[in-house]
Amino acid sequence: MTLKKVYACSCCGVEHKDANHWFVLVSTPVGFHLQTWERAVQEHRLDEDETEHVCGQACAHKLLDRFMAGAKPEVLAP
Repeated sequence: MTLKKVYACSCCGVEHKDANHWFVLVSTPVGFHLQTWERAVQEHRLDEDETEHVCGQACAHKLLDRFMAGAKPEVLAP
């Protein structure tokens, strides 16, 4: 028997279903970048330590707001 891993949204905790339009936030030393769920699956990034699973646009915006509120100005400078 194969066990299926359950993913939950890092923001609201809802569980991933096949029909959802999820994103993956990948942390980097200076911030993060957003990927579609499908792209993250192709690149085998779903289970990396620096990833966050996000159930949709609303939760992605909330995580971006949290990042921006806590980010230092020098990190955001070009």
